Amino acid sequence: MPSKIGKYQISRELGRGSMGTVYAAHDPFSERPVALKVAHPQYAGSDESGQRFRKLFFNEARAAGLLHHPNILRVFDADMDGDICYLVMEYVDKACTLAEFTRTDTLLPVRELVGIVYNIAKALDYAHRQGVIHRDIKPS
Repeated sequence: MPSKIGKYQISRELGRGSMGTVYAAHDPFSERPVALKVAHPQYAGSDESGQRFRKLFFNEARAAGLLHHPNILRVFDADMDGDICYLVMEYVDKACTLAEFTRTDTLLPVRELVGIVYNIAKALDYAHRQGVIHRDIKPS
């Protein structure tokens, strides 16, 4: 785990996925905690596919940065540190993951489930009205 990416001090890994890793970090300018989403290096190479990835990455970051909705994480910044593409987002302390709600031994109460789906739908509707299409919504 790197100790610093760009100006952001990394404190710990929050999660890892197929496209990259998310770290808890500190923004020294604003003095606030942030989530730093770092693309895996193989996606941001100097070849043609890496250039396409970077263009898409920064276009999507710019579009997401324009969204202001209570059910959408705010995007503060996107940049590169060497060949590392990263996105700086709002950090949510003690956030629940979907995995915590989808244990096989328990079911969510219907009222709570409907509330979650309603908030997701409101966020997607807002994003769509702003011209942003998510393209990666899945029930997993």
